[in-house]
Amino acid sequence: MAQTTSPTVADLLRHRRRFGLTVLAGPNASGSDTAGADLDRTIQHVAGVQRLADMQGARGGTLVVLLGPASEAYSGYEMDVAIRHAVAGELAGVVLTSPSHLPVTSAHLADRAHLPVLGPDRSIAPADMRDGPDLLLEIDRFVRGGASDTLSRAEAAIRNCQEAADAGGTDAVRAVLDAASESLGCRVAVDENPPQDSTTSGAVVVGDQPVARVLADVDDDATRVALPTIAGLVSRLRRNELNQRFAPALTRAELIVQIVLSERAQLPQLIEQAHRLDLPLQHTHVVVWVQVDAARDTGPAGMGTGTGMGTGAHADRTSRSGRTQDGAFPDAAHGLVRQRQLVADVELTALQVLHARAAMWHVATLGGDILLVCTDTWASDLHQRARADVEHLMDTLRDRGDVVLTAGMGTPQAGTDGIRQSAAEARVAAESAAASGRRGMLAETDATGLRRILSDLYSSPLSRNLLGEILTPLDALGSERSRVGVTTLAAVLDAQGSPTRAAQALHMHPNAVSYRLKWITETLGVDLNEPDTRFAVHMACKVRLLHA
Repeated sequence: MAQTTSPTVADLLRHRRRFGLTVLAGPNASGSDTAGADLDRTIQHVAGVQRLADMQGARGGTLVVLLGPASEAYSGYEMDVAIRHAVAGELAGVVLTSPSHLPVTSAHLADRAHLPVLGPDRSIAPADMRDGPDLLLEIDRFVRGGASDTLSRAEAAIRNCQEAADAGGTDAVRAVLDAASESLGCRVAVDENPPQDSTTSGAVVVGDQPVARVLADVDDDATRVALPTIAGLVSRLRRNELNQRFAPALTRAELIVQIVLSERAQLPQLIEQAHRLDLPLQHTHVVVWVQVDAARDTGPAGMGTGTGMGTGAHADRTSRSGRTQDGAFPDAAHGLVRQRQLVADVELTALQVLHARAAMWHVATLGGDILLVCTDTWASDLHQRARADVEHLMDTLRDRGDVVLTAGMGTPQAGTDGIRQSAAEARVAAESAAASGRRGMLAETDATGLRRILSDLYSSPLSRNLLGEILTPLDALGSERSRVGVTTLAAVLDAQGSPTRAAQALHMHPNAVSYRLKWITETLGVDLNEPDTRFAVHMACKVRLLHA
């Protein structure tokens, strides 16, 4: 993009890494109050000269670049005369391309006339310095503007930012931004307010989530070309920073997932790994199971955590069932990609939010769900503190508007078996809340009572398989008839075998209940008059309904 106004000497000096120049004499050296104004001299032309004497013919407003020998090759008198000619000709400034030391009298003349005399910045490595012709060409591009200067600035910014990123250091992101600012000649900074879309120019993306944005205070072609690459470097550095920060916690969280899912025979090996990772299994744990769903037509209460807050939220379960709530089959690939992105976003936010809390939290993904584990020494208020932390997390995510969290919370339990028990309770609570239409809520498992017993049964693979086998003949009839059979059988057993009371609960005629009960018992091949059989069938129905 062509420049609308001529650049100044000050503009040239702001590109320190690009041109490698500093003030040897003139405004900055004089200490004058007008130093800033003198550096604002416009550069209307650029000319290269081989000899000091050639400066005399330069037009006013020209920045003269001395391509010949260093100033030491000239006598002090010759340099003084050249400075006088530059002042008389109203030149924009003089550039010495070789490391030079100005005679005292020449520096004094330049200082008194406020004539900028520029030379190599000795803080820049010699290998990075430009030679005379290259520097002249680069300054000419800068002054003329246009596509050539745009590409040159963008190229310099990308190169210098890459070098800063590769160098690392304690604040590599700051080094990258400083390099970008110097190369582009404008302030480049990170705005921590993330854009809505990760494809936005300058978006800083960690995982699939935009977390910030790189912005420049000048919007021109060079910044537009360079910003995506600069944002990519900042994204990489941010990811590395998060990996280093959360790596131990992520490793322990992955082990917790294995402990929750594994058979009991595998626990001794997992416990040994936990000791090596300093995971305090002997402490007390509260597990929260979080279902992550894409929101659809989410209202203001879409992600509430209190009673009644779930009614305003609608979750699109496409990624889990392959079917939307209205029964349509959308693009499955799109649904899977969206679900993975949402889970990754929630996991990252949970890591950042919960690790800032007082208790020890572990965050892990389990399929399309999130597992949160709060670990602490026993304290009577652990359950309340864990709940407050999770509610804070859900409040943090509420404003997104594109995700609904349905969470179930287990009871505080100690040891390895305690993690498994609390996880089973949390999963049942979350699934029960989702099945009953209470999406967007944080549901809890009661500390004592039937739900906890049923959760324990469900958490045991052996018990789950044995109880499931009882109802297998009904499952063979199809999902709908199986559902009707289990619901009817559970209602009859809840009513202690009375078809009349069961009919009231099911809103049916007693004769219809008796008819159903006849084909159900015949299908299962069981005698409900036998106490042990009746108890086993009742437990199987309760576990099935609680899970469903």
